[in-house]
Order: sequence, then C-alpha cells, then structure tokens
Amino acid sequence: MVGTTRTAAGIYALVAAVALTASLIPGAAAAGKKWHIISPDQVAKTRLSKTAVKNIDPTIKTVVLRKGGEGNVEVCGFQRTEKISVSRQSRWDTGDRQGTTTIMQFRAVVDGGAAFSRLKQAYLGCSAADFDRPDRTDVKARFLQKKRQMRLVWTLWTSAAKTTVQRAEGLAVTRAGGALIITRSITKDRSDVRPGINTKLTDRQYEKYRTAARY
Repeated sequence: MVGTTRTAAGIYALVAAVALTASLIPGAAAAGKKWHIISPDQVAKTRLSKTAVKNIDPTIKTVVLRKGGEGNVEVCGFQRTEKISVSRQSRWDTGDRQGTTTIMQFRAVVDGGAAFSRLKQAYLGCSAADFDRPDRTDVKARFLQKKRQMRLVWTLWTSAAKTTVQRAEGLAVTRAGGALIITRSITKDRSDVRPGINTKLTDRQYEKYRTAARY
C-alpha cells in the first residue's frame, strides 16, 4: 500500500513538473487556442497603425486605414469563390512605392484554408503566360516554408525588349485561420518591390490579427 502511495505521489510530482515546464515555454499556454471569425469592428481594430507600419519601413510617408481591397490577389488563375465576411486594410505610400496590408476574412475558418490552398497552387504554377502581355512580363513565385507564406513578384516591361519597367508588383500572403493576410506593393522600379518589407508587414499584421481571432 505504501509502494502504491509513493508511485501515485511520484506521478503527481511528474505531472506538476511537466506543467511547470510547459508554462515556462513561450507560446505553450496558447498552443491549445483555436481560430474563430471576428466581427468587422474587431477586424478594423487589428489593422496596422501608421506607427507600426513606419516602424517596419521608415521610408513610408503616409498610411490610410480603409475598407475593401480584397480583389488585389486575383492573379495567376486564382479567383475567390468563397464569400468574404469583411476586408480591411492599411494603405501606405513611400512616394515611389505604394502598397496595402490587408486582412481578408472569410465567413468560416475552413474557407480561409481552402482559399490559401488554391492560392498557393495557383501562384507556384504561375508563369508569364498567365498575364495579358506574356512577352513583356517576368514572374517569380516562392513559398516560404517556415513562415507558411506565399510570395509572388511580377514585372511588366514597356516592350518585349525589357529595358524599361512599366509596373512591378509584389505580394506576400499568409493564412491566419479564416483570413488571408496580404501585403501588396506597386512600383515602377522592380528593385523597389521590397519582398522583405512585404513579408515583415504581413508577419506583423498576422500577429495583431491572431491576438484577436484566437481563444
């Protein structure tokens, strides 16, 4: 009987130790949280502020908080078929480069996953042939496995000689439960698309939205 009591005590001590260790690991307490759909007002409150955007890219001069913007990812054969519950964005401008960081939330968490899967498939298979003027277009897609983020950059040249850029765009998209977090940049200098900045803005928006959309 004494042996049984000691064994039980040992088990209880082991469980307590494991629980204590888990509590000391960053993010361990949040591991069991689930995504959910939040209200339009809540989505609006999670948009990146001017201060947050400028902290990531000090060259950004203006930031305007707006509604909509969900159509800016429909390229390379990707089309939205799901209903959008709400879309809110932070629109920013450096003078030479304009862009948006958008929260595009679907009506259900599963729809966010389905949309991102289709987007990833479309982007990774994207080529110049998917654009209106393929002889004047260069396109490059990349999936960042660690971040689970899609990047797409394309350049439209003024002619097939490809000496002068007419327009260059970059997208960085991450799924956040029932939403897609999207940063899009537009410029006339392809070296100024700044995929790294797009990724940082998307990551920061993801973290802010996640705080509100997980419990």
